[in-house]
Amino acid sequence: MLYSASLEIPAGTPESDPVTHSFDLTHGVIRRIWIVFPPGPRGEAHLAIFDQLHQVLPATPGGSVTGDDITVEFPEDYFMDQVPYVLELRGWSPNATFKHTLTVYVLVEALAAVEIVPSSQNLLERIAGVFAA
Repeated sequence: MLYSASLEIPAGTPESDPVTHSFDLTHGVIRRIWIVFPPGPRGEAHLAIFDQLHQVLPATPGGSVTGDDITVEFPEDYFMDQVPYVLELRGWSPNATFKHTLTVYVLVEALAAVEIVPSSQNLLERIAGVFAA
């Protein structure tokens, strides 16, 4: 499933008080995230994506994604397996003189469709069974 949301960041928004938007998803695995920066921000609009208190994107705590007239694509394998299935977009632009609207797309593969990998204990038992025969 492909989800999308836009985040309008007013000019002069400080990092200490970012504009936020909750992004409701579904139980599954985030496979890809795209952030669309239209022409104009010149690196002055910042975005970070959080799962509750955990920063998902960028992976560097305290970091942000910026750009100008570019779509930034991030391959992911991030499990959304705990309620609530919500990402929070946080944006700021302390040095901007104009508002900027960023668009975020998230591709989620439903968890039921994801191949479940056997636990290591189960896998070891299966390997031992091959050699015991």
